[in-house]
Amino acid sequence: MAGEKPNSPVMILGGLASSIGLYSASLAVGMGSSEVLYLDNDSERLKIAESLGAKAVSYSVLPKAWERKFPLIADCHGLKEGMDFALKSLSTEGIYGSASIFWTNKLEIPYLDLYNTGATLKIGRVDSREYIPHILKKISEKKIKPEKIVTKICSFEEATEAWLEPAIKLVVKMD
Repeated sequence: MAGEKPNSPVMILGGLASSIGLYSASLAVGMGSSEVLYLDNDSERLKIAESLGAKAVSYSVLPKAWERKFPLIADCHGLKEGMDFALKSLSTEGIYGSASIFWTNKLEIPYLDLYNTGATLKIGRVDSREYIPHILKKISEKKIKPEKIVTKICSFEEATEAWLEPAIKLVVKMD
């Protein structure tokens, strides 16, 4: 959702797409969003989000909707309950982006609610090519910090075992 509604507040719902949610938080902070709210139920991801400059808020059970609406929402939750929460938290003319894969063609959405608010849904992989130079510049300026999201580094030889262990972001070194 880079480039959409510059400087607007952003809500990021963390979850199963764990590193994507944190990269989204880092990008939103680094690109100057006026507010970055990161919601998650995982304490390690919440600490990382806070270290990136996002306001990190824990939940045990998602409410029906957030207490106020957001014009940009990145859903990295991975379950239908997260999608429902995010869509109900979207402001009028808001943009919802999902990094979650739902392995079905029968997922219900609140179509009429979204129609009445003029929502835009962005689902699937993004064509990030046009944003790469801008993002690399922000990384070189230390405004975006992808290294904070890496929780494990291993050699190529260790990769088989490393992928079996929990990590938010695993980096495999090829040297």
